[in-house]
Amino acid sequence: MGGNGPSRPSPTTASTAAWPRLVHQRIGGYEAFGDYMRAVFDRTEAWLAALDASELNRVVIGRPLPEQIASTYSARVAGPQGITLLDAAECWIYQHGLRHMGEIELAGAWSASAA
Repeated sequence: MGGNGPSRPSPTTASTAAWPRLVHQRIGGYEAFGDYMRAVFDRTEAWLAALDASELNRVVIGRPLPEQIASTYSARVAGPQGITLLDAAECWIYQHGLRHMGEIELAGAWSASAA
């Protein structure tokens, strides 16, 4: 895990003072967590299925892009008109999933280092 090693978090992911407490964090109700994940996934799938395809080209964030958006992955895939609903859905769903995968990987590394 980079130059920090698995036992010390990157300063961008968690504060150094908090990580010893976080490394022992566990999902209290695994079945309930799975139910929650499934509900979120199903709701997203239902939204996508109900979406009129013509809406996908609608610009949701026009150019010039706001400062907080201009340096994001979404801005890199945006066309000349700005970020469309299709861009937003693809980028934000993808990024959200990757963020969770990173959290899981980091938690696993912390747990392994605490053992």
